[in-house]
Order: sequence, then structure tokens, then C-alpha cells
Amino acid sequence: MKEYLQIANDPMLWIMSIPVVSMVAIQAVIFTRRAFATANIVELSKEECWHAFRAGAISAIGPAIAVFIVMLGMMAVVGAPITWLRLAIIGAAPTELTASTMGAKAMGVEFGSPEYGVIHYANSVWTMSLNGIGWLLFCGLFTHKLDSLRDKVA
Repeated sequence: MKEYLQIANDPMLWIMSIPVVSMVAIQAVIFTRRAFATANIVELSKEECWHAFRAGAISAIGPAIAVFIVMLGMMAVVGAPITWLRLAIIGAAPTELTASTMGAKAMGVEFGSPEYGVIHYANSVWTMSLNGIGWLLFCGLFTHKLDSLRDKVA
């Protein structure tokens, strides 16, 4: 086993990943409950809501399988906790895989090659993390202003 994989699969990384992934799951539950609670505003019955929910769940299976396949490959190189964390937040496996590859290439090695070590792993994780910061900051800082922007554009 490569030495960086001991760090990549360390129990501490699991402990640090669990709260973030849990928050994503909690958000999904909250959004679902709010959607059902406000369905009467658009005159949807509970039956129609459940029908839409099932249709959405079924249509998500295909993309989820694709993400799952890439996730298995990423887990072999980046480790399970970071892969789980990043895909729970972003959900775009090709983006995360590209970012981790770019992080390794910035250090002058190929992602997952025999030369890929602890420092290269850290750089891949930093690249994946920094890759998502822009849109997270935008959402946090400007989401509340998008309604007025939409009205101005319209």
C-alpha cells in the first residue's frame, strides 16, 4: 500500500467527513419536506407530489450510477473519506477527478502514479477543495440578490 493511502483512509478523515455529509442529507430532507409543505401554493395534491418525487428519484438513478463508477476509481487513489465528502457536496465526479488530477500535475507527477505521494495527495485535495469555493462563496454572498437581478433583466 502506498504511504499516502494510510492518511487518505485514516479514521480521522472519516470523522471529519461525517458531519458535512450528514448536513447534505439533512438539507435533502428539509428541502423535500418544504416542497411537500408548499405544494398547495401551486395546487399540487400530495399524490401528485409523491408521483413527482418518485419520477425524480427514478430519473436520478442513471446519473447516480455514473457518479458511483467514477467514485470507485477515485476511492482507490484519493481515499474513501475525501471522495465521499467531495461527491456529497459537489456531486460532479468528473469535476473532482479533473481537479485532483490537476493538483497532481501541478506538482509534476501523474495522478495515482508510483511517484504520487503524501504531498501530491495533499495538493490534489487542496485543488478539489479550492475548485468548489468560488461557487459556494457566490451562493452565500449573492443568492439573496438574484431575485432583484432577475427582475431587472426581465
